[in-house]
Amino acid sequence: MPGLVGLTIGSTASAQAQAALQAMQAAIRHYNTYAVDTPYCDTALCATRCHTTTLQPAAQPHGDDGLFVWLEGEFYNRTEIDPDASTDPQLLLTLYRQETFRKRLGEIDGLYTAVVYDAPAQQLHLISDRYGLRPLYWTVHQQNLAWASEAKALWALPGFSLRIDRRALDVFLGVGYLHDNLTWFEGIQRLPAACVLTWDLRAGTSTTQRYWWWDKIVPIYQPNEDELAAELGALFTAGVERRCQPPERVGLVLSGGLDSRAILAALPDTSFPTLTFGRANSPDSRIAARAADLKGVEHHCFDIDAENWLAPRLDSVWWSDGMLDLMHMHSIEAVQHIKSLFTFSLNGAGGDGLAGGGHLFDAADLAHHLEYRLGVDTTAHPDLLTDLESYFARLGSAHAFYVDHRMRSFGLFALMLGTFHGLEYRLPFMDNNFQQLLYAVPDHLKRGNHLYRKMLLHAFPQFYRRIPWQSTGVPITWPRWAGRARRALRRGNTSFVDYANWLRQEPAHSLIDKILHNPAALYPEYIPRQEVHRAWAEHSNHSDRSAVLCRYLTFEVLLQQVFEKKWRPST
Repeated sequence: MPGLVGLTIGSTASAQAQAALQAMQAAIRHYNTYAVDTPYCDTALCATRCHTTTLQPAAQPHGDDGLFVWLEGEFYNRTEIDPDASTDPQLLLTLYRQETFRKRLGEIDGLYTAVVYDAPAQQLHLISDRYGLRPLYWTVHQQNLAWASEAKALWALPGFSLRIDRRALDVFLGVGYLHDNLTWFEGIQRLPAACVLTWDLRAGTSTTQRYWWWDKIVPIYQPNEDELAAELGALFTAGVERRCQPPERVGLVLSGGLDSRAILAALPDTSFPTLTFGRANSPDSRIAARAADLKGVEHHCFDIDAENWLAPRLDSVWWSDGMLDLMHMHSIEAVQHIKSLFTFSLNGAGGDGLAGGGHLFDAADLAHHLEYRLGVDTTAHPDLLTDLESYFARLGSAHAFYVDHRMRSFGLFALMLGTFHGLEYRLPFMDNNFQQLLYAVPDHLKRGNHLYRKMLLHAFPQFYRRIPWQSTGVPITWPRWAGRARRALRRGNTSFVDYANWLRQEPAHSLIDKILHNPAALYPEYIPRQEVHRAWAEHSNHSDRSAVLCRYLTFEVLLQQVFEKKWRPST
């Protein structure tokens, strides 16, 4: 997403550093309508910001007395932390001046990344939000630190050598996105969640420190389920309202699932438009329309079909730095229509996976989860399973693993594509107060939607007693066996998309065939050509290989965009 770029100077000549900054900024200025702040340069660093003006429209850096702040994103509880702070950068600078700076960072409820430059102390700090849900990339190049909100800005550094990280390739082919702090290229990393990376400008060295982690939350061992459900519902409603501040243009992308419907029910009034995207007349769209009608909001639909799904996603490979396979770039086709309705999009990420316990499992169940929930062929990627097991153990809990692995990667990059067009996302389920209580609850109460159902039925009964859940086809008040029976009786495709058939239809079929069979294709240096051709032939003969084919296609398009300067979106 457009945002922050900068680099320290060290022994680099100032003119060279300014030229490098200009190249970095140009790499993320995808539209001429983006605003560009005046670059800041002194003898230690050069930095600036390129943005859509949706958030933090005032020019940056903000600062005085040799302290400067660049911030991309937003805080939702600024006035609660400091009623005198009129802007988010001002609050961050106020906190920085306090001895308890790192501790106070944990109080911020928001999605953001920031850079703080302390000229008197000759220190530079890169900061991520509590859950790491807004990306900031960094590298050390020619003994200098460089950072950017999009990895491609670092690719633009003069003399930077681009080499594919083979571990990243294995991860991507296994799950369809890059987890942890991986990027496609060696030497470039994402800033971890809840992190302050400090660069000593005198010594040219870095240290990394976490300012918050899940283990700070005290567990609840013997909870009263009914009281918990009521409190979670109240905290969730408050979190939704905190993200709906007038006169902002806030709306909701509404599906047939439980999570976005909870946001719909919690909206403070009926002035918030909703939109559902997907196949025309799918169960998803019918259920969403029924919920919207109950709320009394203005509802819209955007049809996705064989003709319009692929082209916008090829552009999005470039925008997302290839961090997500094109199958999962949901709603990018509808982004301009969404933006015509609202500027801030509420999203239910973190609902079923965390509150509903859908992705909370023990370390011993990781392989089963990957194979049956995510469709990963662990036999084809044994190193991936080992890597994820180590990653899971490092994070220490299924809750933390889901946020760091699934949301920071898969969920984040699916959402962030809208930011290139000035559409921002907000995640009520990741409200700090809601997460504090949710994490404290024993996992066994969350699994199988046990506590989540109680919360939904207590807080929003009219939205769940009779309206079905798309996943089962029946309301959540029905017994589990009824949902299983209903799923068994369903006929045809009940999903909001049909990628398997769309890949076999025009215009996708000819385009994919041309790309994957191109004698000059770049992927054979990394993936055996016969393996890719076999998957394409099997899919053309009605075996569903759509997931892996979309990963192959994403990788080849990225390689051409980076090394051949082809397939890049036109500005």
